[in-house]
Amino acid sequence: MNTTFYADDLQNTLLLQVEKPGRYAGNEFNIIRKDQAQVTATIALVFPDLYDVGMSYYGFQILYHILNRENDIAAERVYTPWPDMARSIRAYRQKLTSLETRKALAQFDVIGFTLPYELTYTNILTMIDLAGISPRSQERKPQEPYIIGGGSGAFNPEPLAPFFDLFVVGDAEEIVVPLVRFLAERRRQGEPRLKVLEAVLMRFEGIYVPAFYQAENGKPEPITAFAPSTIKANKVLKLKSEYYPIAPLIPLIEIAQDRLTVELMRGCTEGCRFCQAGMLYRPVRERAPDEITRQIAASLDQTGYDEVSLMSLSTSDYSRIMPLLLALEPVLESQNVGLSYPSLRVDSFGETVARLGKATRRSGLTFAPEAGSERLRRVINKQITEESLLEATEIARRYGWRLLKLYFMLGLPTETDVDLEAIIALVQKVLAVGEKRLELNITLSTFIPKAHTPFQWDAMDEPAEIQRKLDFLKPRLRALKNVKVMARDPRASELEGVFARGDRKVADVLETAWRMGAGFDAWHEHFNPTRWEEAFQHHGLDKRLFTGEIAPEMPLAWEHIDCGVKREYLLDERRKAWQGVNTSDCRNGCNLCGICSTGGSQMIYAEGSPSPFQLSSSAKIPVELIPVRYRLHYRKFSHAMVTSHLDTLRMMPRILRRAGLESVFTQGFNPRPKISAGFPLPFGYTSQDEVLDIYLKGKEKNLAGRLNRVLPNGFEVVECKAIPLNQPSAFAATIGFHYSVEISGGTPPELDRLIAEFLSATEIAISRKSVKANQTINLRPFMEKLCIKGNKLLINIKVLEGRTVKIKEILQALQIDETTCRIVRLKTCLAPVK
Repeated sequence: MNTTFYADDLQNTLLLQVEKPGRYAGNEFNIIRKDQAQVTATIALVFPDLYDVGMSYYGFQILYHILNRENDIAAERVYTPWPDMARSIRAYRQKLTSLETRKALAQFDVIGFTLPYELTYTNILTMIDLAGISPRSQERKPQEPYIIGGGSGAFNPEPLAPFFDLFVVGDAEEIVVPLVRFLAERRRQGEPRLKVLEAVLMRFEGIYVPAFYQAENGKPEPITAFAPSTIKANKVLKLKSEYYPIAPLIPLIEIAQDRLTVELMRGCTEGCRFCQAGMLYRPVRERAPDEITRQIAASLDQTGYDEVSLMSLSTSDYSRIMPLLLALEPVLESQNVGLSYPSLRVDSFGETVARLGKATRRSGLTFAPEAGSERLRRVINKQITEESLLEATEIARRYGWRLLKLYFMLGLPTETDVDLEAIIALVQKVLAVGEKRLELNITLSTFIPKAHTPFQWDAMDEPAEIQRKLDFLKPRLRALKNVKVMARDPRASELEGVFARGDRKVADVLETAWRMGAGFDAWHEHFNPTRWEEAFQHHGLDKRLFTGEIAPEMPLAWEHIDCGVKREYLLDERRKAWQGVNTSDCRNGCNLCGICSTGGSQMIYAEGSPSPFQLSSSAKIPVELIPVRYRLHYRKFSHAMVTSHLDTLRMMPRILRRAGLESVFTQGFNPRPKISAGFPLPFGYTSQDEVLDIYLKGKEKNLAGRLNRVLPNGFEVVECKAIPLNQPSAFAATIGFHYSVEISGGTPPELDRLIAEFLSATEIAISRKSVKANQTINLRPFMEKLCIKGNKLLINIKVLEGRTVKIKEILQALQIDETTCRIVRLKTCLAPVK
């Protein structure tokens, strides 16, 4: 619906012009809005990708919680607008704003970018530009916000260095609050920016300020006495319970990973030589089982989620995983809450994990052998055997999995075509063990050497070579029954490789490509390799400088950043890789990587078993009570108009859980709360009377009040009635609707005549497009009432044999453009309950 009238403000106008406007509505559960007059520091937490992706990123939720629990700080969120929204912002000469209070980015004290992966870098420039802020830090005025970055991208910040005032390297939980206060106070006092940044370096550790470093010959060197030559990453010594939100943000629209996430531990001990996260987030710090179960119990009550994801780099490596799962199983199963494991090691996937992974069976089980041959797995230190993978497959099949996801890398150091053939052979063996019951999704990704890993000196295959390997593998794998194959454009992987090991010269290429239209490079529909080729040519830079082999004696653009792992260790691991020698897991003995130190970072292992616990919503309904069906009448107004019918139905099970209501569940493999909806409300309309049936395990007092306490803004239950179980569904019981239409500029003078002609006709034929064929519809039999009252058009329509007509179609017959109208469903007419 493209309208300039149906809007209380320009923001609503923008929402109604774009795909999936719920991304920009800022109407989530547990959203935090603060009075700006009552805070002394503001920060915009910015995720440089689509809302659907950023809302799934748990680190973002942690920062939002830590900052907003401080009374004097307001943290608000911004995600990269999809190109349609970005065009609308520019067309209306608006600025990018936050979701919470619609505050312009340029008005914040600090703008904090999370840097999750390299192909989001053009989005950063897009957002700075949409905010009306100077793109390069040296051009910014004292009153402009400080732009800071953190996350894995801060471990090689050089490709972004000219655009950022500073980078926070490492864990941010302990530093982010005092840093935001410090920057906000000095910005509000109007202090010179370089003076403030100098003071930051004097006060905080783990901070990199690019303005104080020269980067002409590889490794950046300080140009002032107060700037450290090496920036040591911040490490939290212990994962404190207070870091984690009990009431995380919950979207109203569908996102990439929509479930309750709970961090089990940080770090990994396996030492895969290609894995940057495994090096950056050392040492392993495990949380106590009791802390985890308490967070799960409290958060399920606050969120209404029906799935819990146990998050870590390798969930099954958590030392107390079995006691934890055994404690969780009976409680979660009794409430139809599933467990999922985002990362499992093949050799630790046993029968207990398989049996308890109820939710995982919905989306499949993921293993990452990475290489097809045992030889190549030794090279990369991936210590899983073919035997363990096949054993895990057999267990998964026995316990009901139907989908298995396998990840392989192409272009690993020392790889040959024999290793490619081994991938095919391994997949065939997995299929054989699956006995035709398993579907396989195979993902083929390109090896990209990353900073701070043993392979940081190695070359990556050029796109043509990766394409050759894909052309070899894809047809052979797809010829196998029940196998799907996915792979990314090798040219996008090459670009990621450039940024992963790029220096400050790459920043100029980045800005040029962005000015040529590059953006959302991680999305295949927007990635344009031609723009990037032209940008590199414009600056005379060869991509192979950053994707080719680097001699160990050469300076590295990221060597001023110390993640804690020693250079000597990385070189030794590289040597062992070429020799095909494994390094044992850190849990079996220290490998002297340098991360653990006396008085500093240490491995922390969880101890004990979790205490018995239950959810507050798990009080059992007496078995003798008969299920009760309630018919809800509710309003949908304000920003809820951009919540679609499907998204409304998706959120209802969470609403019932949050209200502490015991739902009746459907039968089958994937039980869901039993809910029955009426006719969908057209997108962009508001309503005074929507209808929904819910089924509960017993009678409830003050049901409307309980629901309204947990509904998001824009929804209000106005009536709840218990009705017999055998009554027709809300959809089948609907016999008509009453609508009010307010036309921009008032009712046209010819409308009385057009209404009279409509009502006097016996047939008003229109053509309705459908997927299969066009249909001719006669509008007249559906019309019950059509008249003008005041400045509004009132329309009452009927439902005949389960069908009705669209208000848009009636307005077209009256020569009225729907996009100039404010349309309200006033009433849903139902057949009397018998």
